Amino acid sequence: MKAIKITLFLIVASMFFGCGSTLPDNYHMDKRYWDVTDYDEAIRYIKFVIPKEEGYPRLSDPMTAPVFMKLVDKQNVSIVLEDQQLGLKHKNEVSKEFFEVGKDILELYQEIDTQDKFIYPVECVKSIEFFLHTQLLYFKIGNDLIIKDAVDPQDAEVQRVVRSNEQVIVNNFNIYLELLTKEDAFNDAAVGEYASMIDVYFDKLLKDYPNTDFTLLKDTAMAMSAKVKSEKLKKSLADLIEKINQKPV
Repeated sequence: MKAIKITLFLIVASMFFGCGSTLPDNYHMDKRYWDVTDYDEAIRYIKFVIPKEEGYPRLSDPMTAPVFMKLVDKQNVSIVLEDQQLGLKHKNEVSKEFFEVGKDILELYQEIDTQDKFIYPVECVKSIEFFLHTQLLYFKIGNDLIIKDAVDPQDAEVQRVVRSNEQVIVNNFNIYLELLTKEDAFNDAAVGEYASMIDVYFDKLLKDYPNTDFTLLKDTAMAMSAKVKSEKLKKSLADLIEKINQKPV
């Protein structure tokens, strides 16, 4: 009996460690935080090496789910871009690289199948969330550097550039309200995630840029509220509209 138990243990252990070893070295899973180089290597592997039939790292696959969660781990970005000990110029350069990383991840997970459905619906939403988080830091650091380097931060041209950048990020966020025209391409879990993302990240946008013109965002939110079917989305959009309405003119 003891020999049988040992044999079973060895078989299970072999299966466990065998499965674990199948993750390629391109995913630096031993690192607590990924830097841009880690992302570049992982994204290149996903784009150009993984066979199409195998699919990308995804939450439904126990083997690759940790890889996906590492891809969209916002702490990878925050650990650098929110570090008060690092200089603005350095963080500005790194933020540009993370911005491109965010675009790459979103491009991967926005794939549509032959039925016009997202192949990775929940992963797509989490990729958007990662990108919005990155953008908030990217634009803040960029504007902070402009003001820091300006001879006169209150100069009209300096303020014009800062306000222009603020409007750009608002317009960028608007893209992900317009994406709700594809509500039917998401599954129920992804729709719920999308509503939560609006609650958190659009609220943060309003708080971070209180003096920006949110007319476009409001108009899109109103149009989408009339279009979407999900009650969760309708509530999140209604709350967003109310928050914009409460802002001082």
